[in-house]
Amino acid sequence: MQEKSTIDESRHYGTPGIFIPIKGHFEQEENARDVGYSYEDIFRLEKLIPEKMNEKRSPLHFQGSKVAADLIRKFLC
Repeated sequence: MQEKSTIDESRHYGTPGIFIPIKGHFEQEENARDVGYSYEDIFRLEKLIPEKMNEKRSPLHFQGSKVAADLIRKFLC
């Protein structure tokens, strides 16, 4: 199942993933499509798995807390 939160967490922490949606499940198909996958990728697993196994983690670095604190500080001052 391709929950949006699972895909977002994988992307945030840089964990390689293969996101294949349930065929006909609109939300899952859309979420998977956003990261470049579709139901048809189920037939390419022999290629996708080795690619992902060799892919390094690359976490995204966010400063969301700092940005939020700066906005609050600016608003209060």
